[in-house]
Amino acid sequence: MDIAVKEAKLTDAFEISEIARDTFPLACPEESDIVELKDYSDKNLNASVFEKLICAQDSYVAYAHLKNEIAGFIVLIFGSICPDFPKLKLPVELQKFYIKPKYHGKEIAMILMNHVISACKKRGYKNVWLSVFSGNRRAMYFYSKFGFLVVGQTNFIMGSETHLDNLMIAEIV
Repeated sequence: MDIAVKEAKLTDAFEISEIARDTFPLACPEESDIVELKDYSDKNLNASVFEKLICAQDSYVAYAHLKNEIAGFIVLIFGSICPDFPKLKLPVELQKFYIKPKYHGKEIAMILMNHVISACKKRGYKNVWLSVFSGNRRAMYFYSKFGFLVVGQTNFIMGSETHLDNLMIAEIV
C-alpha cells in the first residue's frame, strides 16, 4: 500500500470534516442520540472548524493519503494542558484521530500514530495525551500499543449527553 502522510492545507478542510462527521459516531456510545450526534458534528466538525485548526499556530493537522483520497487524519494541539495533569512537561493533545472505516486494520492508524510521535519529537514535546470514550476498547487497545496509559477520567459533553472518557498519556522517548 502506497500511503503518504501530508500536512493539511485549507483546501483539505472540507474532506477532513466529512471524514470526522462520518467517523465521530463510531467513537461514541452506541446508544447516543442521533440528533445530539448531528448537532455536535454540525457545530464542532464542520469545515470552518478544521480551517481554523489548519491555520492556528499551536495546532497541526495531517492526513494519510491513499488511492487519491484522505484515508484518515490527526489533529495535534501543542502546549494543551491535560486536565488531570496540569504540570505535565511539554504536553501535546492528540485531539482527533480518525480513520475511515473501510481502512480500519489496514496500517493507516499505525502510520498516523508513528507520524504523531515523530511530529512531537521534531518539535521537542515530551508527552502526548488524549481522551477516548471509556467504552471504546478497540481504540484504547490501539493507543496502549504506543505506550499510552489510562491516567484518569473526564466527562465529554455532547449536548444533553455526558459520556465518560478515559484520559491517556504517553511519554515521547
